[in-house]
Amino acid sequence: MGASETERRLRAALDGGATATSFWRAVPGDLGPAVDLEFVDGSPGFGDWLGRALADMRGRRYSELIPTGLHDRLPAYLQVLATGETAVFTFDRIGHEGVSATAEVRCVPLGEGQLFIALWDVTEREDRIREAERVRGQALVDRDLLAVALNASPDGFAIYRLVRGDDAQPPDLRVEFVNEVAAGPTGRAPDEWVGASVTEWFPEVESSGLLDVLLESIEDKAPRRVVISTQSASGWIGRFENVVTPFGPDLLVNEWWAADADTPEGIDAPTSVLTGTRQDPLTGLDNRGEFRRRLADWMAQEPTGAVIVVDIDNFGRLNDLVGSSRADAALAAFARALRALDPWLVLPARIGADSCAVVVPGDVDDATAELARAHSNRILRDVSEQLGLPPLSVSGGLRILEPGLSVDDVLRDCDTALRHSVREGGARLTVFRPEIRADLLADYLVGEDVRAGVARGDFLLAYQPVVGIENGAHVGDEALARWQHPDHGMLMPSRFIPIAEATGTIVRLGSWVLERAVADLAASRHTRTVGINVSAVQMLQSDLPAEVARVLERHRVEPGRLVIEITESAILPDSARLRDQLAELRQMGALVAIDDFGSGYSSIGYLDWIPVDIVKLDRAFLRGDLDRRRRNLVAATAQLVRSIGARSLAEGIETDEQWDVAREAGVDFGQGYMFGRATLPIRAVADEADRSA
Repeated sequence: MGASETERRLRAALDGGATATSFWRAVPGDLGPAVDLEFVDGSPGFGDWLGRALADMRGRRYSELIPTGLHDRLPAYLQVLATGETAVFTFDRIGHEGVSATAEVRCVPLGEGQLFIALWDVTEREDRIREAERVRGQALVDRDLLAVALNASPDGFAIYRLVRGDDAQPPDLRVEFVNEVAAGPTGRAPDEWVGASVTEWFPEVESSGLLDVLLESIEDKAPRRVVISTQSASGWIGRFENVVTPFGPDLLVNEWWAADADTPEGIDAPTSVLTGTRQDPLTGLDNRGEFRRRLADWMAQEPTGAVIVVDIDNFGRLNDLVGSSRADAALAAFARALRALDPWLVLPARIGADSCAVVVPGDVDDATAELARAHSNRILRDVSEQLGLPPLSVSGGLRILEPGLSVDDVLRDCDTALRHSVREGGARLTVFRPEIRADLLADYLVGEDVRAGVARGDFLLAYQPVVGIENGAHVGDEALARWQHPDHGMLMPSRFIPIAEATGTIVRLGSWVLERAVADLAASRHTRTVGINVSAVQMLQSDLPAEVARVLERHRVEPGRLVIEITESAILPDSARLRDQLAELRQMGALVAIDDFGSGYSSIGYLDWIPVDIVKLDRAFLRGDLDRRRRNLVAATAQLVRSIGARSLAEGIETDEQWDVAREAGVDFGQGYMFGRATLPIRAVADEADRSA
């Protein structure tokens, strides 16, 4: 069979549904192995993909036709020729009209140096995947908002999923969600019950008859209402009305509350709470429902004071370390001490697994709030000493009572302030302010938000000057990403970079930063350098040298004006991939810098194997008392950097003394507020003003 027949059959077999197909032949080098490919023929779709006429491409080399593929795809194609094995891979590219696309390529060797390539544009499929990610992200936000709403309810609330057994195993119900009121009597956090069997969660579910009701409801898709009496091992004691509502194929909701009266129709009606169930059985404090009722009465009669909600920090870890019995003993002792603070603190209640609430009467200010936290920590310190436990601390959220607030408003704001305290490291109390809520809502950002923000043009680059340390001359800038979020305002990198890294969207964001920074360089009239920060995830998930080469070529910017900055925390121990990419960047003329040098544990070891041009000394070098010992340390570090042929840059210079120390030490460059803060270019400021208008 001739080569033409082979080509014909392959085209017929593989061209179906493909975006483009093409045939190539090897171009051998001086030593024999192929070094390039020559275009033989292709489908009309291939010409459309490249934006060229097929007749103009025949006989031309790959390196001429597709220079953007030299670093990633050409070596892969040549490898297929060398091994004789079919390969499939994907790549991203910017099309001839500036539109980004993702391609899937199937590369088939034909023998005698011939190569067949079929390409599918999978951008549409990727868009569907991104939409699924967006929906998933929104679902996570909705779930968290639902949890907040249900945790504010005085009723018990659970969601179960049916797990159907085989002939030998009966069906089971698994816990998907319980709110804090439901989990409170058990002494365990709500999340600890997720995935548990309903018989573990509520051992009396079968003997009380509730299990039959749950299974009947999910089978016939009809809601049920039933009253049960129980003295459960999980802590629920009394008579409770249950409303069961099925939804979806295998899910149902169970909501319950205490009941002690009969309606004329003979169905037990919900009431406040049975005598004996107003208090938490472990601590003897009011439970959440009773606290809500008493707080409502307080606010109606005495609308002054404040509500404080406190969590014992890392209480779940304490359970793991010392066991639930000793942890429960600590919680009970903490509750007894809270009661002893009456009348300075009143209405103490246990409103969650490790959460307590109190009311502070009278006028409350920041000093009063801090005193409350100090009292709580003193109590816990005494408790931990008495019981021989690890040191304990509390985080708290305080809401000052104001006219017009409801109980739900107060508890919601306390929870918001509490979560802010925990996010800031714990062992502190936060007084609620409206801006805290907006700040916390940004925690719900997901990868799709980052991707959408790039597409909308929300991101901006601010530039902080880099100066020569001897004379203060402006020699370069560091580009720092800012996100002008439509809902949350201006966000700093610490808020969105971890999200982008965790979701993989850092690659797209990093590409935008590179493109924007180089475009700004091309538009500038100066010859300064600009540094961009590169994430470890971005380095591992993309071919950075190839991308940098394409962007520099597109904007006609000299490689030596671009500085690639990698943080010390992003460096993997002796990573061959990282080393090779950095070496390739330097080979093309770009500069490589290590950021935050000295903040980790293996700094000197990194200098031994990482190709680097600039070492940025962490701001800790110039912080605090700049005595002779510290000055010698800075000088020795600058000398070490110089000994490997690199230059040093001191970060965080804010005073004349720090500048003098860096100059005396022989540091080459400086950066810090003394020389200028990160500012948006005039163009970006004008664009942002237009968007705001």
